[in-house]
Formats: sequence, C-alpha cells, structure tokens
Amino acid sequence: MSTNLQLVKSTTSTSNTDIFSVTDCFNENYDVYKVVFTFIDASGVANNTFFRLLDSSNSAISSGSLYDYAVRGIGTSSAYDNRQTGQNEIFLSYLPDNDLSLGKSRSQVAYIFNPYDSTSYTFTMHQTHGVTTGNEFIAHKGIGVLKQTATHKGIQLIHVGSGNGIQSNATISVYGVK
Repeated sequence: MSTNLQLVKSTTSTSNTDIFSVTDCFNENYDVYKVVFTFIDASGVANNTFFRLLDSSNSAISSGSLYDYAVRGIGTSSAYDNRQTGQNEIFLSYLPDNDLSLGKSRSQVAYIFNPYDSTSYTFTMHQTHGVTTGNEFIAHKGIGVLKQTATHKGIQLIHVGSGNGIQSNATISVYGVK
C-alpha cells in the first residue's frame, strides 16, 4: 500500500457525546482511506467503542445485521479474542470495569477499503491503543466487513457504556491513500 496520505476531512466535536460522525468524507477519488479517531474517554466506567459506515445520504447503517468482524485484544492484565457475525456495527475496543479509563487518551486507526464503490463490499482493518487509570497499556487489532454493495459517504464512532463518554475536542481525521 502506498504511503502518500492526503487529508480529505477532519472534524472536531464541540460537546461531549456518545456518537460522533464525519459525513461526506468518502468519494470517487480514493479506494482506500485511513481514519484516525482520537478522544479522551470521560466516562470512568467499562465501555466499548464501535464504528459504523454512513450511507449515500449520510445516515448510519445500523440495521440489517450487515457487519462481521474479528478482534484480538491485548493488555498487561487481559487478552481475548472476539469474532462476531451479523452485527449492526464493527467493534474497535473495550476497557473492562477494572480498567477505568477516566481522563485517558484513546487513539484508534482504521483503514477502510472500497467505501464509495457501489459494486463491492467495504472492508476494514483497525487497531487501537489506550492507557487505563492504572497506567496499563491496552490494545486491539481487528478486521471487519460491511456486507452491502452500496456507496458509503462517511463514518460514525460510537461510545457504549455511559452517557457522553467522548469529550468535546475529539477528532476524526480521514485521509485518502494514494
């Protein structure tokens, strides 16, 4: 894969939220995108982070059991594998109850393949890392697919586990890969 990245769009949240989207960031100019999510988790409770793609109207594709994924998690106190089919989102990362992440930065990178191609499924590779309140490293690496041949124009980050876990000033940056 080429390493020439071109910024397509970057969005910063203006308030605390659990759902954060970037619209109109995929187009006919690129087949591969690098998406970088960076945020401070303000929840202080166990939580999961997922993402979904947005359709050609920039609405989240969240029904129909169209996503499959597999993820491997590692950390100094826990490791696990997770494989799911027929889901309504793709899993990015998990912090269990004993790994409260209050005030710790979390970064996530996803490569999205063929999102704008209406004749192909959209595939993903993603990896994350973070630090717990006990200053413990935790990371995840995974793959996923949206089993739908349609044009997708954006991406949505979802924080599950508490209200408004993604603090304001979170960013999602989308780069086209040439």
